[in-house]
Amino acid sequence: MSGGTGFNDAAAVDEGTWRDDLQPGDSRFYKVPVAWGQQLFLRAQLANGPTDGTSFTVKGLRLALYNTARGPVSDKSIGYRGAPVGVGLGTAQAA
Repeated sequence: MSGGTGFNDAAAVDEGTWRDDLQPGDSRFYKVPVAWGQQLFLRAQLANGPTDGTSFTVKGLRLALYNTARGPVSDKSIGYRGAPVGVGLGTAQAA
């Protein structure tokens, strides 16, 4: 499944695991329904990439959560040097 390019065409997802192929500089948007009392946990990972061993991207992988009003809730980023990395986020229960 491929994510959308912004809020207006965000791909709807449900429980489970998804894979999307990204190129440097790409962004993907997904919408996930969260019912009252539920929590959302998500994790994004990058696999090995071609590198000369000296390159480093400070915010090579960024994961962000927005509320239904498109307001920022939380975000995390991690550097990328070509080796596998991952970043995760979670929310409080929807109330």
